[in-house]
Amino acid sequence: QWEDLGLPRVIVTVNLSASQIRDPGMGRSIKTILTDTGMAPQRLLLEITESTLISDLDRGTRFMNELVAEGVYFALDDFGVGYSSLSYLGHLPVHSLKIDRSFISELLNGSGSRSETTIKAIVGLAHALDLHVVAEGIETRGQMERAKRLGCDTLQGFWLGRPMPARDFEALLARRERQTAVRDARFAADSV
Repeated sequence: QWEDLGLPRVIVTVNLSASQIRDPGMGRSIKTILTDTGMAPQRLLLEITESTLISDLDRGTRFMNELVAEGVYFALDDFGVGYSSLSYLGHLPVHSLKIDRSFISELLNGSGSRSETTIKAIVGLAHALDLHVVAEGIETRGQMERAKRLGCDTLQGFWLGRPMPARDFEALLARRERQTAVRDARFAADSV
């Protein structure tokens, strides 16, 4: 529907539970939903937590590979608080890491130096593996600025926006599209 409305290409993110990943028919169900709705697989990002994945790494990896082959993207959610293992990270078919909000919340509560060091290390590792980095739990301007300075590619949290009904989200996207079009037109006029 958003494509039909002429809104920009939006990535839809869905969190998956351990039971969903263990469900032998889940991959097939997701492919059916994509086919039935006409949604491009590249517009779907599935999030799996480290602990969910580690509970059955072989099954989880097969599940992910099945959907990655279709064009679906994966994010490793809550990274850094589970059973992080560098040995599996380079082999998983993930496209992004989501740094757990606990590291972000520590940025401004007095124990931020260790968290900054950890975030820098995660960002460096992720970028070396060609992964996109998302900072979760941004709730203040200070956290936003520090996370950007530390190299996080995308920021997520209440400071940037709260959950909203689809209609409100559509209006927000339409406003941003108009603002971008006006800015591009001004740039083009100034360049002539």
